[in-house]
Amino acid sequence: MFRIFVILAAVLALTNGQIVNSCSRNPGALPLTTVVEGCSSAPCSAHSNRAVNIRMTFRAPRRLNDMATLATGYMNVGGMVIPMQVNLGSGANTCNNLTNARCPVNQGDLVNYTLRFTAAGIPMMHNMQFEFRIVDHGPMICVMIPMRVVS
Repeated sequence: MFRIFVILAAVLALTNGQIVNSCSRNPGALPLTTVVEGCSSAPCSAHSNRAVNIRMTFRAPRRLNDMATLATGYMNVGGMVIPMQVNLGSGANTCNNLTNARCPVNQGDLVNYTLRFTAAGIPMMHNMQFEFRIVDHGPMICVMIPMRVVS
């Protein structure tokens, strides 16, 4: 039993310690857990032609009637940081992508969310910092994930 706890703690430390970081440009708390499927070390691969699943678990800080997911990629070009708004399409409606709940979500509920992220329209072969944030009427959750855009 103790061995399982140690392994679980190590996995959580890896997913929230080495791969994801707190946002530096937007407010919001880190999710309780974040898993980028297929990624065990940074930078993760973001594909221009297929989705990467980013699974987050967070506790609702208040009653949430509706939520939106916003994404911004930050590319460093010659020492200048260039922000790029990312169109998440149907992924922008967070409520439609909850896996264990439906909106409205009550304060204190544990919420599982999966974002299917495709880096279409973003220049390839660039290392970027992506901030994914979940908002309702204000900032709520924000996670920064270093990614390399590939085909």
